[in-house]
Amino acid sequence: MKATRLMLSSILSLCSLIGYARVATGDELAIAPRAMEQVMPFAEKGDAKSENEVGVIFSSGRGVPQDFHEAAKWFRESADQGYAPAQFNLGQLYQTGKGVALDATEAAKWVSLAAKQGNAAAQGRLAAMYLAGSGVGQDDAEAVRWYRTAAEQGNVIAERQLGLMYALGRGAPQSDEMAARWLNLAAGSGDAVAKQKLALLPLYSGASSAVDQGFASHPPRDASSLEMAIAMIEGMRRGAEYMQHQCIQLHPVLQTEIDRDYSTWKTNEAHAISRSDNQWASEGSKPEMTQLADSLVKLDAQASLNKVHSANISVGTELFCKKYFADLASGVWRQRTPRVYEYLDAVP
Repeated sequence: MKATRLMLSSILSLCSLIGYARVATGDELAIAPRAMEQVMPFAEKGDAKSENEVGVIFSSGRGVPQDFHEAAKWFRESADQGYAPAQFNLGQLYQTGKGVALDATEAAKWVSLAAKQGNAAAQGRLAAMYLAGSGVGQDDAEAVRWYRTAAEQGNVIAERQLGLMYALGRGAPQSDEMAARWLNLAAGSGDAVAKQKLALLPLYSGASSAVDQGFASHPPRDASSLEMAIAMIEGMRRGAEYMQHQCIQLHPVLQTEIDRDYSTWKTNEAHAISRSDNQWASEGSKPEMTQLADSLVKLDAQASLNKVHSANISVGTELFCKKYFADLASGVWRQRTPRVYEYLDAVP
């Protein structure tokens, strides 16, 4: 069921790199109008905590003109001394390109340093980076590890994200019980997204299972020749490109997830796609192969999407789009149409 749970992953991609944007002051001191006068003398003497607070004042623009370049300078002074809140704040600037050049790798470096010192916000951000592959290699297991570390410190966003990871079975065994546990904790702290997704959890799970059961009871046709395998891969790609356009048009917020999942499929099946491309070119796109490939574009995916959309069921089209691309990324089509890949994998 792991593959079926991936339909929820847009929730993660929408939430993973937001929500940690608040700067870290260390002791959560309120910034008074004269705060700069109070902390600057200590900052100029090299006090790491004060240096970070000066950076916070410049980045927030409270009491002084907002200046991210100055903020970056003071965050760096503090971060170089190993002060975790400053390391996190500097990492955020590199991730957003404010006051410094946009640099995902440098962002991950500083956020990681803060996370390893126990900074919960940095731990949640580092998890998001692993989830998205931003500045670090994409790694669901590492994302879960850091989300759990932050969640255990009471970080609400991390609680929500960890719950969704369990719901999806990404980076950890799928568990509705664990998903509900962490989503409930986040919802209990007032997280609106967690409340919404907690209520929808049975719907997502049921809809996903229904799709898989449908394929199990009515298996799609498989390739009976190399030519058909070539046409089916080509048709799958054309269909995915069509669905990519349609789904993003209906749900623009899904673009990051859809693009990622489609790219994952192309990366995972690079061998089969490459062999298909080469054979397609050598066959000269025979009319019967082109006709078959074109027909595959207009099969179940397009018909189902149009049917759901015509009924004005917004959540239905959202679920459908998530499921469609999650299935591609998960490799489930190797299981549904194994002969396609057997033919193409055999091509040198």
